[in-house]
Amino acid sequence: MTRVKALALAAVLLTGWVAAPARAESAGGHDEATASPLVEQAAHAYDDNQLDEALRLLARAYELSPRASILYNQAQVLRAKDDCAGALDAYRRFIDTAAADDANRERATHWRDEMQACVDRRAPPPAPVNLAAPEPAHPATSADVVVHAGEIPVHTEPSHRRAMRVTGWALLGASVVATGAAVALAWEAHNIQNELNGDLQHPTGGLPLTWTSALQSRANDGQLAATGAWLCAGFAALAGGGSAALFILSRPAAGNDAPGPARTALLGWSGTF
Repeated sequence: MTRVKALALAAVLLTGWVAAPARAESAGGHDEATASPLVEQAAHAYDDNQLDEALRLLARAYELSPRASILYNQAQVLRAKDDCAGALDAYRRFIDTAAADDANRERATHWRDEMQACVDRRAPPPAPVNLAAPEPAHPATSADVVVHAGEIPVHTEPSHRRAMRVTGWALLGASVVATGAAVALAWEAHNIQNELNGDLQHPTGGLPLTWTSALQSRANDGQLAATGAWLCAGFAALAGGGSAALFILSRPAAGNDAPGPARTALLGWSGTF
């Protein structure tokens, strides 16, 4: 699957909360007060790359308040899922129902044309003409089932992004373990150094005691612990940096979108993203 251009979120506030009852009454009893939080939750789900959850929330919001802006939001999410046919149908429905002065009509027309080109590119080539006698009729099979325009197939997250996030968490865990090991080894080396300093100090305050093989062995242990602490600290830094890089690279790609507001959390009962 090709990487899809990221969506832009528009924060639009039409009126204050005081006018909410009047809006509900003018909409013929539509439940905007319940639909608006669902649209906002859908925007946050999209930000978290939970596209199926965003579609579910938008479908519920549209049942409560069938306004054109929700159709536009559905089209944007379907485009992010690389569902060209579903997005094309949603953009067409938005254009058919949106007001003539709707600020998103121009953007929707742009994306409708791109989705139409995408559908045309993916259309199977026409079957060759068979001049022989027609085949006898046979029962329909699963291969004969056609997905109608507007149905939303379920797409899973690209495997390479999922693999990068899993690897990033593994590196983060390794970094935490290595940091703990570095601290423990550094503490051990410090204690050994204190022991050696105490052993070499003459109990009566005279000349230092003679260096022995036992002291040398203990000093070697301290040096080994200090070296291990440095190695663990270095590995922790590398693993932590690699983890951060993988988390950044596994985020959804941000491409060039049609002119519009920057991507932010959705606000307002009729906002679009």
